[in-house]
Amino acid sequence: MQGTLYTGGTIYTMEPGVSVVEAVLVENGRIQAVGKRAELAKDAEKVVDLEGKTMLPAFIDSHSHLMGVANASGGFGRSVLFCRSEGTD
Repeated sequence: MQGTLYTGGTIYTMEPGVSVVEAVLVENGRIQAVGKRAELAKDAEKVVDLEGKTMLPAFIDSHSHLMGVANASGGFGRSVLFCRSEGTD
């Protein structure tokens, strides 16, 4: 596997029992694995440092509700990273 590893921030999985992880490995626009950076790094050809930002993998809000909440509350500032994989709508 030669994916992109996202790490260095707070990564919420929204999964019971494993709600926060160190890293997410993405290949061809799909999440392949979540877990510890050391375990996933061997399968990554590229590493993206989140620089302390928050990541919500696979959170898709097609109606922009999340952005509406952000705007109403004064915005996220620079604390949240929005990622969009190539090839997704």
